Amino acid sequence: ELTITFDSEGGDVRDYRRDLRLDDAVARTTYRVGDVTFARETFASASDQALVTRITSDRARALTFRVALARKENATVTPEGADSLLMSGQLVSKDYEGSMKFACRLRVIREGEEREFAIVIPDGGTASATDGAVRVEGANAATILLTARTDYRDKSFDRTCKSQLDSAASRKFDDLRARHVADHRKLFDRVKLLLGRTN
Repeated sequence: ELTITFDSEGGDVRDYRRDLRLDDAVARTTYRVGDVTFARETFASASDQALVTRITSDRARALTFRVALARKENATVTPEGADSLLMSGQLVSKDYEGSMKFACRLRVIREGEEREFAIVIPDGGTASATDGAVRVEGANAATILLTARTDYRDKSFDRTCKSQLDSAASRKFDDLRARHVADHRKLFDRVKLLLGRTN
């Protein structure tokens, strides 16, 4: 589970809107808390094998949140360095010895750092990893990247997970979205469905 908790939660939320545009397969959410508008775009990129979420605010340094990785059983989340987390584990099955192993890696990259194995790339503000989570404070925007692998068909699953995250993190958000949309439209644009209009 990937859980994002915003410091703005609990405030007076107005103008809340969610939509999923089928022509680009991007889910969008916008809302206002006080005088700040927050927006999120989320998509699952087949071309980059990553889940991508971009979070922005229309006021400088207004974005503060905590993003955590967790699983209810058979997983551990441990820090790797000052700003990285590794979630790893193995499923338990009484019917199958040597059950499936899995891994998910997380790291916060701040502006100016080398973009390597990143899950959260903050625009401004600070980022730190503690207690199975990454906390971003006072940012203008952040891109969250998530990759995960199992050993079901890939015995080098942990290395593959690192490689996919490294590749996605080396790209700007606009590039990730453009690659995702182009890949999606290769299939989606073959058919159009018109449901009519209402007045």
